[in-house]
Amino acid sequence: MERNLAHRYDKRLMTKNIYNGMELGPLMPSDAEVLKAIIVATNPKIVVEFGHFWGASAKAMVSVMETDAELHSFDNTKDGKIDDPRFHFYKQSQETITGIDNIDFVFLDASHDLELNKATFQALQGHLNEKAIIAVHDTGTWIGGN
Repeated sequence: MERNLAHRYDKRLMTKNIYNGMELGPLMPSDAEVLKAIIVATNPKIVVEFGHFWGASAKAMVSVMETDAELHSFDNTKDGKIDDPRFHFYKQSQETITGIDNIDFVFLDASHDLELNKATFQALQGHLNEKAIIAVHDTGTWIGGN
């Protein structure tokens, strides 16, 4: 049932959120496949996600993460509900990261506000592994968000 509801919502969003021919909004299935490929190729142990929404990106990453990896998800508007011991949810704003160090991979898909995203990048300094990767998803404004 959840998948069917999400599919209808995504379809509705796609009709409203086209910019330069690209679909904007929640994580699309093709985005999830790319995200999973990055996780498989880089094998991160500490993953941080900003922006949980329906949990599509978290579910995609957890589905291919190694058993000793951890996913820390931040969202101040939604509650994270993924039943996996590697998943840790924090109901707080994206720029308030504390207590997580040696981050290997960051997926930034929360605020679409430049100033808040800059504050998040500053907050990440000192928490990242020296070879950390930061991926940013749809940085523009889109209709149908929180």
